[in-house]
Amino acid sequence: MAVPNVWSLNMSSDHDRGPNSEIEWLDLSYTNDTSTSPSTFLLKDRRVPVHLDDIVNGGKYQSIVKLFYRYAGQNPAENNGTWAIGTGWLIRPDLLVAAGHCVYDTTSQFGRISEINVYLGYHGKNALDSGGVQFRRGSKVATSLSWLASKDNKMNDLAVVKLEKPFFGVTPFKFMSTPMTGTAEIGVVGYPGDMVTNGEQGALMHELFMTVSFDRSKSDLHMLEYPITTFAGQCGSPVLAVTADGLVPIAIHTYWSLSNSSGTAIGDPELFANRLEDYISLIDGEATSVSFHIHPGTAHAPVAPIGQRVESSLYEDDEERFMDVLKLIAGITHRPRYSILGSAPITSMGPVGAILAPLASVAFNAADKAIKPSRQPGSDTCSVGGLSDSGAAKRAILGEAALSAVLRLERDTLQETDIFGDMRMYFRKNSKLAKMVSPIISKTLLEPALRISLDISREQEEKLQIFQDGRMPRRSVSLRRPLSGEISDNFGGREQARDFVRGLVEEPTLVLPGAEGFFDSIFEVITTGISTVPSFGHDIALIVEATDGASSERAEDAEPDIAAKSFHILGQRAAMGEAALQTLMKQDISFLSRRDMEGWDGEPVSIFDVMKEVIQTVGPKVLKAVPIVVNAVIPVAEGLASRRSRS
Repeated sequence: MAVPNVWSLNMSSDHDRGPNSEIEWLDLSYTNDTSTSPSTFLLKDRRVPVHLDDIVNGGKYQSIVKLFYRYAGQNPAENNGTWAIGTGWLIRPDLLVAAGHCVYDTTSQFGRISEINVYLGYHGKNALDSGGVQFRRGSKVATSLSWLASKDNKMNDLAVVKLEKPFFGVTPFKFMSTPMTGTAEIGVVGYPGDMVTNGEQGALMHELFMTVSFDRSKSDLHMLEYPITTFAGQCGSPVLAVTADGLVPIAIHTYWSLSNSSGTAIGDPELFANRLEDYISLIDGEATSVSFHIHPGTAHAPVAPIGQRVESSLYEDDEERFMDVLKLIAGITHRPRYSILGSAPITSMGPVGAILAPLASVAFNAADKAIKPSRQPGSDTCSVGGLSDSGAAKRAILGEAALSAVLRLERDTLQETDIFGDMRMYFRKNSKLAKMVSPIISKTLLEPALRISLDISREQEEKLQIFQDGRMPRRSVSLRRPLSGEISDNFGGREQARDFVRGLVEEPTLVLPGAEGFFDSIFEVITTGISTVPSFGHDIALIVEATDGASSERAEDAEPDIAAKSFHILGQRAAMGEAALQTLMKQDISFLSRRDMEGWDGEPVSIFDVMKEVIQTVGPKVLKAVPIVVNAVIPVAEGLASRRSRS
């Protein structure tokens, strides 16, 4: 039975990846006023670009996507290179929420959309091949019959779009019903078309949050109204409320304005809202009309007042898995012990694990580089030089250093700062990527593991004897030295990242005995590592997903070999390190530089101190082993890509 407000989309367009250098932006301008762009208005524009870390690899905005629309009513001769832009947000890996007027246009009389290209992690058309960016096409759309009937029915301006296949490794938003009245800190996060970067309109995601008091009963259409500056291109964005559970969508941003934007309410129709579950059932083919049926298994959160914690078994399961991995890595149920190699905690793999975990990240990144379309088999674009320049190894070293520092914190400090809560959010996506890719390239770490184990054994024989004889030299303040180097502005406008680097670099650094030769490299490890966004095996995981889906399911039933088991642990540890690094980067510098922990030699140390000790400890060994790992990973990744091309 045909349903007029549900239709299939074209997925065979010649525009294979959406935007290119010839694409023009089509302004459909559904607005509450006729003012000029906020970015050229006399009032101060308080919208800020979103940090790249927040839109990729487990970032808090990873489920906000950039949309490119084309319409059935467009004239191909006049509008061949023209796309409308918008924003959407994922409620399932294969399902997103958008504005109704973006899928059915009345302003320009273009009618229904005929195709839609969707990007996760989008930060400009020149960065489509960078790590973390995923592309999907829309396959089907459902919108409101009320919106199709009249553009005056703004209160029903909404749509859901089904994708050709799910996004990989994403954690969709859990939405809640739009409150009728209240006061809350809310924000709109999306891609405003008036913001131009490198000649592209709406290239970067922007955000603006503020405390808002609202009363939908006083709105003519019972929409959610908020004095947040928005612009065309942001329609379809989530209206996010800051709650105890984090950021939760409470409405769909649909009408932009300099001073009084508005959003479509979601929830119970009897409370003048739109039940998203009904549209999910409609697009899934489980219903032929909007009803009160609640679709099972959707990303719907129980309704609760803003600010009250929403209980969810999903979060409980995530927390349990997160804590299990932490316990496996460092035995955090007890105060960590420390290896004689430095301040890295002793884990189930000993000091070797502190070096192999960063090398696992290196392997993930090298595999991604090996399958880039621009790379020909047998070329050296994945050589150690190229990898070192990309910062992957240095980023991984910082991740291990951050993890070691977090595991040194007292339980009370962890509870007060909720560091584990933030880490869990970042850990989710990278953990899934690591789990998928680890079995494919597990054996590539066998040779470096053996070499590193032998080197550490030789070093420990001497250090252990010194330790047992009580001759371990004590550190003192006199052993602190400043790091030399100029901090360049290569952090993409990320103030927190720049401040974090400045804090690490400007605080005098403890010099570890035996690490004097690496001291001058610490500055480069810090600055290059922080400015790098790791791919974490994203691209190779997509190939694994496409080529090894069935075989992976069969493999789960089989007993994995020792190498696969070990590498899985290292992959999870690498994911945990990246989560720790991103979490610490958001902490106050005063907290990170406070010397209220006791070092293994009895001297007071800070989080920054611990990180730089670990950099000196594991850094030289990681960088030395990079060529071995890269040379072993490249043929494995190329072989996997070749299998996909033949299938």
